[in-house]
Amino acid sequence: MRRLLTDIPVWVRSRLPFVWLLALFSGCIVVEDSSFPDTSPTPTMNRPPFIQDVQVLAGYDDRYAECYWDFYAWVEDPDGLEDVASVSVSIIDDYGDGYGVVVGIYELVADAGGQWSNTVYQTYAPDANCSYAGHYAYEFAASDWSSAYDAVIVEPNAPVNAWPYFTGAEVLTGYDDAYGQCYWQFYAWVEDPDGLADIDEVYVDVQDLDDPGVLVERFYLADDGLGQWSDTIFAAYAGDADCNKPEAYQILFWVYDSAGNHDRLVP
Repeated sequence: MRRLLTDIPVWVRSRLPFVWLLALFSGCIVVEDSSFPDTSPTPTMNRPPFIQDVQVLAGYDDRYAECYWDFYAWVEDPDGLEDVASVSVSIIDDYGDGYGVVVGIYELVADAGGQWSNTVYQTYAPDANCSYAGHYAYEFAASDWSSAYDAVIVEPNAPVNAWPYFTGAEVLTGYDDAYGQCYWQFYAWVEDPDGLADIDEVYVDVQDLDDPGVLVERFYLADDGLGQWSDTIFAAYAGDADCNKPEAYQILFWVYDSAGNHDRLVP
């Protein structure tokens, strides 16, 4: 089942200013006998295509367990729809002042009635994250067979105070012969659309597996940089959390940002 990501905002497109420069060259044909008719061809004026509208949708496919983009463009051409040669969309990160980094370019397929579309799954967009589709700009471009073109930019509409989220977490236990005691090792990897500096704290709750409402211990992790947080807790500092029997506990990772937005992960 496919479903839309409801936290993705609706975008309003803005058109890029384009100036079309058409140079017409004329000349004359000289013949010896003016009685011959002038059969020189009349130059044909090629007119560029026009993008009427575009749409970007983001959703999640339960069957394939990954998110995706749906791209749509409606294109007209004064010379006929058959004159439209290609329509594409570029995903642009770090967009600002009309510039950014292109992290993916995808060709759209002609449907009918001037509509072009394509569905791009996360697997085919390694440098972009469709779970945060609203943070990218999208440039649609349409070209005809004479290389005349039109383009439209869908500008990003990133939410303010976006929620942080986990990209992974790991719990390891072991025994240190030098210190003669066991230990916990906690690792967490987090992201925040507002920037890693917006992350306030990451901690681990150790709960009794037989009674999840009972908090045994809480350990705050240290910021290692680049979105990784970790800590090693030896038995002497683990309080009531016995690292000799990790199977007796449920481990919950928490991340909070400066606005109190948070995420939880049970590895």
